[in-house]
Amino acid sequence: MSNAQTRDPIVLAVSGASAQPLAERALQLLLQAEERVEVVVSRGAIGVWQAELGVRVPSEPDAQEQFWRARTGCRSGSLRCHRWRLFSLPLLLMMINSSHILMNNAFEV
Repeated sequence: MSNAQTRDPIVLAVSGASAQPLAERALQLLLQAEERVEVVVSRGAIGVWQAELGVRVPSEPDAQEQFWRARTGCRSGSLRCHRWRLFSLPLLLMMINSSHILMNNAFEV
């Protein structure tokens, strides 16, 4: 059994701050380490990626998962993306039973 199947997931919550390259690199490293990663990207973060980097991040969870897999070039690990408006961060943490969280600045709810 891999780490992705046996360990608690890590939540990567990305806000609208200007540190998108750091969030992307964190995701890449976590997937390469075969971690289970739950990603929530705020509406503001999607806007910052577009405005500052010219990158269009899909908001639809399945499309976003495909986007991140292609963008990071990483097929390992477990990745699940969540629509930002459906979850507040505390509710998401309870739903996936995670005690691990990485946040890119303050998460917008």
